[in-house]
Amino acid sequence: GLAAQHTAGISRFTVEIEPSPKLVPGDDQQDVPSHIPTRGAISYVALGSRLGPPSGDAWAAGYEFVSQRLRYAGSDPTQYPDRITYDTLRLRAAMSWLALWGERRWKPYPRLTLLGGLRVEAGTAGAGVPGLRIAPRMQARYLVSDAGLALSAGYGRTFQYAQAVGPTGPGVGPELHLSEVWVLAGDTVPAIRSDIATVGAEYWIDEGWSAALTLYGRWARGLAVPDPTPGPTDVVRPLFVAARNVALGAEVLVRKLTGPWTTSVALATHRSEIAPRRYRYAAAADRRRVLHATGLLRVSESVRAGGAITAASGAAFTRFVAAREACDGSAPTCPPTWGEPPYVESPNGARAPGYTTLDLLATWSHAFPGWSVVVSLQLRNALGATGPATYTGSVDGCAAARPPLIVEARPGMCDHYARRLPRLPLVGVRVVF
Repeated sequence: GLAAQHTAGISRFTVEIEPSPKLVPGDDQQDVPSHIPTRGAISYVALGSRLGPPSGDAWAAGYEFVSQRLRYAGSDPTQYPDRITYDTLRLRAAMSWLALWGERRWKPYPRLTLLGGLRVEAGTAGAGVPGLRIAPRMQARYLVSDAGLALSAGYGRTFQYAQAVGPTGPGVGPELHLSEVWVLAGDTVPAIRSDIATVGAEYWIDEGWSAALTLYGRWARGLAVPDPTPGPTDVVRPLFVAARNVALGAEVLVRKLTGPWTTSVALATHRSEIAPRRYRYAAAADRRRVLHATGLLRVSESVRAGGAITAASGAAFTRFVAAREACDGSAPTCPPTWGEPPYVESPNGARAPGYTTLDLLATWSHAFPGWSVVVSLQLRNALGATGPATYTGSVDGCAAARPPLIVEARPGMCDHYARRLPRLPLVGVRVVF
């Protein structure tokens, strides 16, 4: 009367970064940004089993054993494009834990469904968390009426032991953070404990339409973030500081799931803040407003065509003042001077411009005796928008802004951005035997 499912998995990620030689013949080697050799690896081994009734989902229980190891030898993650250090940071860490879990689903009333669960983890302790970690889980769903209105609520706790620490400012890129470092929970590295709560309502409309409203909150502690202290970048900073995160948000979603055409429109508002030490600032992933819409049309039995549009407010970033222009503005451009030490302003105290993107998709599929094929065509950034994408640094005393890639943040201060990718066509073929 019972069924067991067993799982074993191994995952390994490695990265090696070598300094670049002269990028252009004749250039002075000292003018080429470079890094010391960087090598890192993360390995993950997991074993687990699930036990429960062969049919139905009244209850289930199981265990999971996980072992993680990492090593890193390379540059400091808090360096900036102006400062290249040749001191090698070396990290080695390993941890293992065993988790026992169980969950049960029941219906005390015909319209009410409850799901409760408990997960207990024991093993290597992280800074700020005990050796025995308890993670409860509870969900409830209530069908208000047969017309299709349902209310739901949930709460859960999770623990995360591996996390990445990136540069405080822009990396040598503009979009490539060469110095991002993974750390693993231990005596001095915290483990992330997240508590997540959600409340939602869903209403099914006729002819395959549905509407939903979701409210959520996340409270996390034990995040390893770069030192947010403003000031010169040539000072010695710690590898990371521990921080808390509070994120609150709401989303309204309308979907059409059946018929010759389908669509979805979602509007979300979000606020996520990081709080290390005495600071409190917007998280790098904070987007105050996001609109996302998709559509797909069945042109024939074999052909589908559709698209997706996304509009979002800009991301928060820490302004990194790399240089100062020394001229009176009479020339079209002013050569920057590096006489003063570069510095950073308040953590994530600035925001990039918002963006809008349109992607198109077409697929063709056909089934042959014993096998099938799907050919897909995508066009990313179909409108060819060339606005700013990634923040790359700021210049003080700038003579004139040149939008959209050089934007005047305040009188005399210009933020520089990298240009977005152009139209990007993609072709994919999938064959199933």
